[in-house]
Amino acid sequence: MLDFEIKPLTDFEELKTLDFRDDGSDPLGVHNFVQVRAQSYGRNKLSVIWGVKSGQRLMGFFSVSMSSIQTKKLEAVEHVPEASTIYSYPVMLLGQLGVDREHRHKGIGSMMIKFCVGLAQELGGRIGCRYVVLQTSQDRTDLYHKLRFVQSSKPPTESKVWMYRKLA
Repeated sequence: MLDFEIKPLTDFEELKTLDFRDDGSDPLGVHNFVQVRAQSYGRNKLSVIWGVKSGQRLMGFFSVSMSSIQTKKLEAVEHVPEASTIYSYPVMLLGQLGVDREHRHKGIGSMMIKFCVGLAQELGGRIGCRYVVLQTSQDRTDLYHKLRFVQSSKPPTESKVWMYRKLA
């Protein structure tokens, strides 16, 4: 069993050395995000980029930011009757998530998602956060379903689907 350390990244150069592609393709744009936009997103406070290390070795990352989800993207049972005039709910957006090809299938992705849910629950006690939301490809929804995420009934956009998890 590997011991992991999760903390915000300040140096993005090591992140650029990892490979997040699937057989050379980048269907969710994760590798492109790391190579082109991650440093700017972190520096400009568009998101916080967290790294996952085992010892000194970086194995993966994820980005999170505050956002909102329109109530019409949620199932009717998710609506708060006393807040019927609200058109969106506060959420934590899990923007990007990647595990280096060399370190996949070790539970790192699941661990990062669980960490994000815990972080959102902690923040929700201070600033209001009702859900964790993310966008993924249809063929990758199984992992998120196992972690109690629900797929939005909104039709996919560019073969990507929205998923959300209500915080307890």
